[in-house]
Amino acid sequence: MGLDITVLITDCAWLEQFPPQERLPRLRAAWYDDETGLWDHDAPAVEGDWCRPQGPGASVFAVYEFRDTCGSFKPHFWAGQRWESVRGHVGAALRNDVDALLSGLV
Repeated sequence: MGLDITVLITDCAWLEQFPPQERLPRLRAAWYDDETGLWDHDAPAVEGDWCRPQGPGASVFAVYEFRDTCGSFKPHFWAGQRWESVRGHVGAALRNDVDALLSGLV
């Protein structure tokens, strides 16, 4: 296991239709859209090959995942988002403990 190495290739004609300051946000929105199917944990993973997304970004980018790398950080992102949504509803002691744990990871 090693660092995550992912290659993303996109259609320049699609990307160039947006002003330069909007290109990276547009590409991120297409990449992280749940409709791509790239984040479906029940789907069989193809390692070491090109993956074409589903949904609206299907024709504008493709992803190559290298073998034996760590994978996506998206589940970690969503875990952090879920903690933020329930944080105010837990007791102070638990909240402090979890905040201390998470701050050590960041």
